[in-house]
Parts: sequence; structure tokens; C-alpha cells
Amino acid sequence: MKKRLMSCLLLCLCLCAGCAEKRAPQAVPENPSVKKNIDGRSRDERSRPTGEETRPDPSMTPESFDDAPSLAPEDPPAVYVFETKLPASSKNRVKNIRLVAGRLSGTVIEPGEEFSFNHQVGARTVKAGYRVAPIIVRGKKEKGVGGGVCQVSSTLYNAALEAGLDVTERHRHTKDVGYVEEGHDATVSYGSLDLKIFNNQDKAFVIDCALVKDTVRVTLSERV
Repeated sequence: MKKRLMSCLLLCLCLCAGCAEKRAPQAVPENPSVKKNIDGRSRDERSRPTGEETRPDPSMTPESFDDAPSLAPEDPPAVYVFETKLPASSKNRVKNIRLVAGRLSGTVIEPGEEFSFNHQVGARTVKAGYRVAPIIVRGKKEKGVGGGVCQVSSTLYNAALEAGLDVTERHRHTKDVGYVEEGHDATVSYGSLDLKIFNNQDKAFVIDCALVKDTVRVTLSERV
């Protein structure tokens, strides 16, 4: 009799334990691919708009997009270059060209300003470093201090025309010079004949002049 009671009691205990296991909630393993924020929401949950976020902005009308600033890049600064070939020249003529090129390079012509070649370069004298080289006087070639300077002024003159600047003073040689087309030269003589250029545009221009091998190169660049 006692053995039967003990068996019944053990059977009841086993049945109760099984029911308790069935009723206990099962732990769901966390999906490692779902990342939680510090507020406990997943990335997908945070990406869903809330009621506040879905309200349209009354200031963002179709017309407001038309008023948005353009992101297109500005036009690059314009650069105008003119070159003339150096004829068979003596060392003195080349020296004079290099000297005047150095005194022109870096010169800025501001908007509404008139540039004077003679004022910028100064007198062509032996004291200033110039040497004796061929020059044109009354249609003939002669020797004179500063020979070769007129090739630089002629090159600058044509660069100014390329840039659309106003040339307010310019003089031709009495003989064809050969390094530019006939009628496109600009002779200078300190104290009498000058080359003057007026900047009629709204941007400043920077002059750069150099002797590159057998070429005199003048560059007019818009200053940024």
C-alpha cells in the first residue's frame, strides 16, 4: 500500500514539472545582423519616420528650389598669349629684351587704369643696364642703346588686342620689322613715342613677359 502511494506521488510530481516547463517562455536568440542603438531601437526602426518627421516643411515650396544657389563652377580666369619669333639677334639685343621683360612681368593693370610702357619700363640708358643694338631710325637700321625693346612692346600690343583692351597710344615703325605682320608693330622711344593700354574691363590684368628660346612671349591674365 505504501509503495503504491509513493509511486502515485512521484508520478504527480513529474507531471507538474512537465507542465511548468511547457508554460515557461522560450528565450529567442538575438539576431546578430540587427544592430541596436543606445535607445534600444534597431536601425530599421530608427529609419521609420515618426509623426513629427513626416510633417511637410511649409517653407519648401517648388518655387524655393528655383531660388537655390547654383553649384556650377565659375568660369576660369581668361589668359591671352601672344608670341613673336626672335630674328637673328646679337647678345646685346637679347640682353635688352630680357631686361625689359623683367621690368614688365608682374605689372597689374587695374580696371579703368591706363598703362604706359615708358612709365613702367623707364628710360633705356646704359646706366639702366641697356646695351647698344640695332634700331630702326627713319626707315634705316642704325645702332642705338636699347635695341630690341620694340619687339617686346609690339608683342604686348598684340596681346592687348587679343584681350580686347583699348590701345590709346601706338606708333608704327618707319620700316617693316619682320617679327609681326606689317602694321601690327608698336615702336617706343622714351620721352616721345609710347604704348598706352586702357583696361576697359571689370577685371584687372597681370602682365607676364619672358624670352623662351627664340620666342618673345607676353601673357595677359585676368587676376582672380
